[in-house]
Formats: sequence, structure tokens, C-alpha cells
Amino acid sequence: MDPRDFARPGASYITCKLVAARPRQMLLCHDGGGNRSVTVASLKVVLPAPKARGLQFVTL
Repeated sequence: MDPRDFARPGASYITCKLVAARPRQMLLCHDGGGNRSVTVASLKVVLPAPKARGLQFVTL
């Protein structure tokens, strides 16, 4: 799942795309190339629920 966060579409767009991910999909988010505070804000909303279910997130 690529929310195209590199294009800076806004936190609500990124969050909606990430929440719509299906089981076993990878989430692709970018942490380079400028201010990524919007991506970080989206991840703070999206990640707690799967983590509470025991899922782990890794860097590739």
C-alpha cells in the first residue's frame, strides 16, 4: 500500500489510505526528502490498533 506520502497529500489522505490496507499488505511510507511530520502524524493514528493486536512493524 503506497499512500504516496512523498507527494505530501495531507495527513487525512495518508491516514485513509493506510487504514484501507488489506491483510498481508506492506505499508510504504517515506522518511526522507524533507519535512515528514504529516507522515509521522498519520502513523501515530494508524499504528496503535494493529500493534495492540500483536502485529510488528519493521524497516526494510
